[in-house]
Amino acid sequence: MLPVTGQMIKVRLSKQSDKTQFKSSVIGVDKLAFLITMPVGLTNPHLTLTPGEKIEVEYHGRDGAKMTFSTALVKVSYEPPQVELQTPKREDVRREQRRDFVRVPASLAVRMEPPLKSSVETRDVYMRDISGGGVAILVPGSVAGHAGNIVRIHFTLPKLNAHIDTACTIIRISEQNEAGFTVWSLMFNDMKESVRKSIVQYTFVRQRELQDLNRDMSRS
Repeated sequence: MLPVTGQMIKVRLSKQSDKTQFKSSVIGVDKLAFLITMPVGLTNPHLTLTPGEKIEVEYHGRDGAKMTFSTALVKVSYEPPQVELQTPKREDVRREQRRDFVRVPASLAVRMEPPLKSSVETRDVYMRDISGGGVAILVPGSVAGHAGNIVRIHFTLPKLNAHIDTACTIIRISEQNEAGFTVWSLMFNDMKESVRKSIVQYTFVRQRELQDLNRDMSRS
């Protein structure tokens, strides 16, 4: 899977002697062009960019796996500052490591900062499920949002008493249900591994809770 609009990525020039990576984000992707913001730090005069330059791109897939691909620079623009790369073929995207996160149902209160300007700065919504790679939340249909938008969410993991504050990319938004809600599938962005570890730990706790609940129901 290629990164979506708004997703954070890391790039590295193949000619670099070190492994330094520069942060950027995706502006848009289609079959003809892969547009990204000017990578932070690439204004260094010692790192000149020329058409045909080989570029290494790294990002995280929907399931948390590290994805990489090699591409070439097409052109650099400064008004607005952006870089155009060749769009890779899907078969050229490499999965560096596989991370299978268990997704569990969880009805947790979530405070969300909407992606688009509205009359309110935050929304109180509810989580539907969670994994180490992202969450699904129930959002009123009146709240505007699109796949690729970045939102920030805040919630607390019960039992662990861990407060999570993280940016996410909207992967998809469902059709509005009869109750007037949509389901937003969110992917965590650039999450610290210590924070992700807490979330994964909570999913294990939640699995045990559900197993105990099912066991009690079967006995009654």
